[in-house]
Amino acid sequence: DLNERSHGEKGLVEYYGEKLKRGNISEIIYLLKYILDKNGPDRVAQRFCGRNEKYRRCHRDAYRLLSQIKKEDLFVHIKLIIGYQNKLI
Repeated sequence: DLNERSHGEKGLVEYYGEKLKRGNISEIIYLLKYILDKNGPDRVAQRFCGRNEKYRRCHRDAYRLLSQIKKEDLFVHIKLIIGYQNKLI
């Protein structure tokens, strides 16, 4: 999409945070790892972010979009985001 974002790791945080509707880097990392490791919850499962609402009403669209990213690329993005988080500490 055409939204302006920062470059590098900060841009990845902004992109994934926007798609996952999260601003907390730790939550973004957790959700990306979930997407990387899972085949996806069924449509009536509880949200994988831990909140008490059905998956289909929360993150289904984001999960579908982000699970299309190659596993290798998603793995690299997670590592870069973790590195960015560590720089902030």
